[in-house]
Amino acid sequence: MVYETATDYLAHWEAHFDKSIPKPPWKRLWITCHGTGVKWAVLVGVAVFVLASLDCIMTRTSLLDAGPTLRFLSGIYSCTAGVYIWAFKRQEALAALRQLSWVARRIEAGAGGALGARLDLDDQETLRRAVVRASRYLRGSNIWAICVQFSIMVPVAFTGRTVNPAWPPPRTPTAWWALFTLHSFSTLFLPIAFFPMAAFTTGIVSVCSAMSLAIGSELRKARTPQQVRDAALLSSEFNKGFSMLTNLFHGFILHHLQITLLIPLFACYEMMHGQFDEFLVVLVPINVLIFIPLCFAGQAMMDASEAMSYSAYSGSWLESDRFCRILRLQVMLRSARPQQLTSQELGTVDLKLCQNTLKSWFSFLNFMINTL
Repeated sequence: MVYETATDYLAHWEAHFDKSIPKPPWKRLWITCHGTGVKWAVLVGVAVFVLASLDCIMTRTSLLDAGPTLRFLSGIYSCTAGVYIWAFKRQEALAALRQLSWVARRIEAGAGGALGARLDLDDQETLRRAVVRASRYLRGSNIWAICVQFSIMVPVAFTGRTVNPAWPPPRTPTAWWALFTLHSFSTLFLPIAFFPMAAFTTGIVSVCSAMSLAIGSELRKARTPQQVRDAALLSSEFNKGFSMLTNLFHGFILHHLQITLLIPLFACYEMMHGQFDEFLVVLVPINVLIFIPLCFAGQAMMDASEAMSYSAYSGSWLESDRFCRILRLQVMLRSARPQQLTSQELGTVDLKLCQNTLKSWFSFLNFMINTL
């Protein structure tokens, strides 16, 4: 479903994390497959990761031979990190979404006159486009997750053997069925956990950048003391909500993004040596479709936050009273340090990080091809 308003888009994610909201059975099943609130789903990812690691250590003799397993390990690791957020960080995500939803309702109410009808058509269209892009990205990620599931399960159906590498290999029917059950659970939870999490991270940050621009526009056009207070309040509450969101993602982004860097790295190395499999077709573009959009979204959020200071500065200083001028100064001081999407290990997620990471990625790929 493609949403048109930030309120509806954020409400979608609120319903996803809030189990108390009634849902049809098919939607409840889909949310459960994400691992939302299913804490034991993390153990599935850990078990699969351990078995695949043992297989890589005990049976692989070269980097080329270990390439598929290493790709699999990086994928399982990132997917398990996604399951961890769905399963254990549900309340933190819900609190951040409720805070941002309150701000979104006030912003979009401004377009209808409740806040002085200051949100002009350009601001409305900018916000609408950001929401539509985020909605389409979410829909594409769900389709991608299902394609990955089929790429894993179809070979099992035709060959009768599991794709998950494991050591020791199953030699009895009991061991085979145990591995197959674990394989089925990992196929059910892990791809569905990862790809919508990528859409959640990138989509929310993109919508927040558009909301920040809309708040800046309201602050710039505010004339009366009440309008300035309303805009300053929206700015403060938005900063609070986005800070909650940043704290949720701060220690998670590196683990989430490993799949977007390591899988294309090993896939390109294998293709240069003439090795192909079904996973390459599905996952090679993951770098371009997940890592780079997230960096663009982080950069847009920084730019929108910095623009808030200019919007406060561009307001009607001469017509305003002393209290309104103080509010504008407070917004400018807060915007002097712009809101950023940060990672504990990577720092600020922006275009500079994207450029430096891709340079290092190509350098390491060149080293692998020429040396290993």
